[in-house]
Amino acid sequence: MLNHLSFGVRDLQIAGQFYDAVLASLGFRRVFENIMAIGYGIEDDQDISCLKLSAAPHSPGEGFHLASSAASFLAVDDFYR
Repeated sequence: MLNHLSFGVRDLQIAGQFYDAVLASLGFRRVFENIMAIGYGIEDDQDISCLKLSAAPHSPGEGFHLASSAASFLAVDDFYR
């Protein structure tokens, strides 16, 4: 069973600003952060997704698929905006 997913980013501050806004539309918030990572979830210290500072992040390989659910169509519209 999956516990969480981590994504490498070159600029943690900029990526954090983007994901703060995008994931808030799905009900997620920062549940932890340090100088190397920001975790998102619903409960403190229970991250579902994590941004990790990386000098050379790369895209997942062919066949990678990530899907999430939303509480409503309005949340999907907010996520898209």
